[in-house]
Amino acid sequence: MDTWRFLRFRCIPILILALAVPPFGPAQSNSVLLRKRVSVAPTQVSPALKAASQAPQVQATAKSVDYEFVTIDVQGFAGTSAYGINDKGFVSGFYFDVNSNLHGFLWQNNSLRQIDYPGSVDTAFGDSTSAGVVIGNYGDFSVPVQHAVLYDVDRGTWTLLPDVQGYPDNFGNGINNRGRGTGAACGAIICVGWTWDGGEYTFFQAPDADPATGGTYPNGINDRKEVAGQFVDSNGVTHGFLKDEEGFTTLNVPGASNTFASDVNAREETVGYYTDTNGNYHGFVEKHGKFITVDHPNAQQTLIYGNNSRGDIAGTWVDSTGAQHGFVAFKHRTEKE
Repeated sequence: MDTWRFLRFRCIPILILALAVPPFGPAQSNSVLLRKRVSVAPTQVSPALKAASQAPQVQATAKSVDYEFVTIDVQGFAGTSAYGINDKGFVSGFYFDVNSNLHGFLWQNNSLRQIDYPGSVDTAFGDSTSAGVVIGNYGDFSVPVQHAVLYDVDRGTWTLLPDVQGYPDNFGNGINNRGRGTGAACGAIICVGWTWDGGEYTFFQAPDADPATGGTYPNGINDRKEVAGQFVDSNGVTHGFLKDEEGFTTLNVPGASNTFASDVNAREETVGYYTDTNGNYHGFVEKHGKFITVDHPNAQQTLIYGNNSRGDIAGTWVDSTGAQHGFVAFKHRTEKE
């Protein structure tokens, strides 16, 4: 699996728990709802969007004790990755089989359900709304492409987002409670970011992104329409970003080699992960320029992919044997919260 495919899927191979099927609604329906696929050409958003000055930063500190960690494994498979968690504690993500193909899963209260887009070779779920609409992507058997898609959990139905002309890989990653989505359209190297308002795309590149080294890759969006993601600069260094209506703020964990921003919640807390000077991955939570490191207690590597408005997080951790597991971490509440 090439590096960009790894980053796009946010994938870490995983083990999966064979849990009882929860009451998530009907299984895959034979009556699949498909939106007519429309190809559109990407264009840049207004040049008025400019990079915001980077907020003051402080050294990251460990705060794993503030969370209760729960591992999500699918038994018998190569690895699991929890990607999104909504305000009801509903977790969405994906796992790998022995052929490195992806399959979607939904988890809540220790019950797990495995779901694939009908006929797909790859299915990966991103974030979900509180109403149970999950954004993701799937791959065709016939041609090596990915399509962005929505899955309605209660109805068991699928809705395709339009493919972007000239970009074979279309990834749906984040969705807010108003149904506004975000993701990326990617070619052999370049990725262009997009937001989806239910009817059309708006495309963008971060101001310092270099399309020749990877471009821009959004991962999450909150109800304020703030988008979190990462871009690659001309030196091949990856930086996190937070995009709002006024422009972009670059996010760099102090001392990190690379920074990846994965999601942003209603409290303006951005989560993600970074690589240290030894190449190890650590999770982080950021707010107003202050970074806090959050690692799974038993992990050699930790990657945080999602958060909700309560401050709970979801992601992947790697143990000392190299086995990769999904996790959800519920934040301990204080009287102020």
